[in-house]
Amino acid sequence: MSERSSDMTVGDEICTIKRTQAEDWDAAAQGLEGFVDDLESGLSSATRRLVELASPRPGQRVLDLGTGYGEPALSVAPLLRPGGHVTGIDLSDEMIELARSRAGGEPDVEFRVGDFDTLDLPDASADAVLARFALMFAPEPVHTFTEIRRVLAPGGVLAATVWASPQLNGFATGTLAIARALGATPPPGAPGPFSMADLDTLIGQLREAGFADVSSEELVVPFRIAGLDRYVQITLAVTAPRLLAAARQRLGSDAAVADLISAAARPHLDGDGTVVLPSTAFCVRAVAPAQR
Repeated sequence: MSERSSDMTVGDEICTIKRTQAEDWDAAAQGLEGFVDDLESGLSSATRRLVELASPRPGQRVLDLGTGYGEPALSVAPLLRPGGHVTGIDLSDEMIELARSRAGGEPDVEFRVGDFDTLDLPDASADAVLARFALMFAPEPVHTFTEIRRVLAPGGVLAATVWASPQLNGFATGTLAIARALGATPPPGAPGPFSMADLDTLIGQLREAGFADVSSEELVVPFRIAGLDRYVQITLAVTAPRLLAAARQRLGSDAAVADLISAAARPHLDGDGTVVLPSTAFCVRAVAPAQR
């Protein structure tokens, strides 16, 4: 195979990955609108830490990658007033529509469908880039980080959270139970929720992309979900449709899939029936160098 055809094959594979990701998040958006408060019971702690790490100020321009239903963009926007602006970017059309609906037409918040790898933004056009549990889905991390560095102004900050290992992620209990029932494991190096769980590799990739002053810390995201039934509904909403379809076929019914999720989460119940799901993440901060 020639070098050119090999490159085209890799490119086709990446396009397929991104198309699948967009389809999965489009499907999730349809079910997530009613669960935003449940998710933010934990995820808001990550937003607070990202804001502390990036220190956005009035008048600045902030980019939120993988904004999903509009966070942390909507939480950051008030900190940029007057004169600032935040742009949220996501691969999913449906997620962007949900984010726009939640924004209610605020003039200093913009949401766009877009790709991390080819940001349609000028060089040095952002003072800070935030990415809350989004970078793990990049098929080519170094390329993505290089593109983020390109759009950051000199001295601009990338602040991001990524999940640590699956064993430390309580929120993923139900989805991991489904994967185990199917014997499904992602291929090594495949993008996904836990693809950046090796912190040393992540830091090395950021440095390879040209970032300076890379630092990291651990954060426990304290999800608290009001009951097993609620947790089952949320898990069904966020799990990839293909995985759910395979589980339905293997287990025989939707009810059997729900029972599997419920049984996996039951050990996490506290005394008042709340499902307590602490989930370990890494926070990383990296600075675009003053000279390119």
